[in-house]
Amino acid sequence: MIKLKSREGREGSKRGFQPLCGHVTYNSLLIQRKEDKMRLNVKALTLTAGILWALAIFLTGLVNLIWNGYGESFLKVMASLYPGYHANGLFGDLIVGTLYAFVDGIICGWIFGWLYNRIVGKKNS
Repeated sequence: MIKLKSREGREGSKRGFQPLCGHVTYNSLLIQRKEDKMRLNVKALTLTAGILWALAIFLTGLVNLIWNGYGESFLKVMASLYPGYHANGLFGDLIVGTLYAFVDGIICGWIFGWLYNRIVGKKNS
């Protein structure tokens, strides 16, 4: 049975009441509140940035394997940044580039989240 609670906090089963989904809310997934200041969940941001950047490198490299020349300049720039990764069209190199991108995304996501929360955490003068 789903418990229903109105916006005013009254329980019931009438129309206009919204179902509760436990304690999962938008704020608990993405944002943490501290003294009415919105702060980023650094763990979620870190993982998201790592996955998205790795996915971008992997998909670009995969499409490059299918259609030769696609994203070649982009992959060469990434090869110049990641030691051990060569954009030569081999699947093994694509996996190495994807792993580098995942680690790179994690580091950049963590730095961004940490820096954002430090800036938001300061009191306004």
